Amino acid sequence: MKSQIWLVLGDNGKGNSGNGIFGIYPTEELATQRLKALEEEEYCEWMWVDMVEAGAEGVDCHIDVCG
Repeated sequence: MKSQIWLVLGDNGKGNSGNGIFGIYPTEELATQRLKALEEEEYCEWMWVDMVEAGAEGVDCHIDVCG
């Protein structure tokens, strides 16, 4: 059985500080709520939601956090 894990990511781009993972959530709805809150604060230049599927053994993944 696999579960979906939703990540909220952001980057200020051009070598500026502020890139990272700003939340990990069990549903797209919760991740989207976090994204909207960050957008209201103008937290980062670029922000988005990404999803990975994890099984009982976890998941190997590579997520670039860059603009």
